[in-house]
Amino acid sequence: MGPLMEARPSKWKAIVAVVAGLGAATPASAIHFTLIGDGTAQRVSTLSSTLNCAGYTQSTTWSVNGRILNVTSASLDWTGQDALRVWATARQPNSNFNTTCSDGWAAVDAREVSLVFQVGADPGDPDPLETYLRISSSIAGTLDLRAGVAGNPGTLTRMLQMTQTVRVDGTLVTADSLSESHDLVTGQTLIWSPAFPKGPANNVLVPNVGEGSVIEIRVWLYSRGTYSGWNGLFSYGPYGEALAVEINAQPIDVLDVPGERAPAVVSLSIRPNPAPGNARIDYTLSRSGPVKMNVYDLAGARVATLADRFQSAGQGEVAWDGRGADGGRLPAGVYLVELVAGEERRIAKLIRMN
Repeated sequence: MGPLMEARPSKWKAIVAVVAGLGAATPASAIHFTLIGDGTAQRVSTLSSTLNCAGYTQSTTWSVNGRILNVTSASLDWTGQDALRVWATARQPNSNFNTTCSDGWAAVDAREVSLVFQVGADPGDPDPLETYLRISSSIAGTLDLRAGVAGNPGTLTRMLQMTQTVRVDGTLVTADSLSESHDLVTGQTLIWSPAFPKGPANNVLVPNVGEGSVIEIRVWLYSRGTYSGWNGLFSYGPYGEALAVEINAQPIDVLDVPGERAPAVVSLSIRPNPAPGNARIDYTLSRSGPVKMNVYDLAGARVATLADRFQSAGQGEVAWDGRGADGGRLPAGVYLVELVAGEERRIAKLIRMN
């Protein structure tokens, strides 16, 4: 497979009209996601050695409705009610063992035939439905690798390949790939929490998503281990003794707040708005907790991070001078300010004037 393309969102139709036409707040949208692609073409493949690596046993399991469950070494699953979450796992049962030679791998392949989901509206949603999706992708889980001790030598090699690609209505919004390998010899240990190289840049806001919009997800996960002698293998994560590629699509409400506070548990306001120079962003928290504030352009790309800290309940304030993450001044236009406080999220539009 060739190198992944960088995510370069194309122009979103009528986006300025959509943002400019927002009221005090878009109604909450309890949308759902339905698998409409070929849900039988994704597969999990495994290969495991016998004692002394003298022979190998290989197997392949095909998905049913986009799911591959109850597989000892790997799995693929998803949920699509209110938000879309897709995860693929590679398992390594926690154990200490001694072997002359052990080798094996597990792979989850949803590349050639992707998982394709369609957005659907629930009763009570606005008609027509238009919302923002917050797309995020990450690698979840930690490996604890231990190669032998004095008097009980051991060596191990652990290799990972992980790839994710997400398109919304045909536009590539995020893509990233990890390929990493580690070799350990007697006495060495490694605590390894793999992560995609682009990190937070894989989190994007996608505007103008409506009923019938299509989300296409491609995933590749390959995990291989070769061991000899005494070794300890331990893994931890949200899906048990497993590493996972996880992709989320969460609908987000957007506020149009020209300098007035929105009456909510978590409130957000911007002034002046439009802002000819610096903008003051005020917010209120009902409880103490972690606070993150990011700025996105209308293509959904994160251009600045204004806050990432723990804060007590009450009022907060952040000033933004219109500069991006690289320190350069951003052009005039419409931007989206996202406030994340615990499980609460608020997004407001900010119009910058140069």
